[in-house]
Amino acid sequence: MDRSEESFRQSLGQLLGDESFRLAAEQFANQHKGFHPEYAVSHTVQMIEKVLRIPKFHG
Repeated sequence: MDRSEESFRQSLGQLLGDESFRLAAEQFANQHKGFHPEYAVSHTVQMIEKVLRIPKFHG
């Protein structure tokens, strides 16, 4: 993969000039609009704690 400044400039130009990339970015943003990393961590901890309370997991 070419990592030169010119290659980057061309790739960025393609992304900015192509409507399909913009639409895909908007769809991604809308899909993840309410996502907050803090919530994801908190939710994961709650799920682990819930699983640990199930008797079969207490060895």
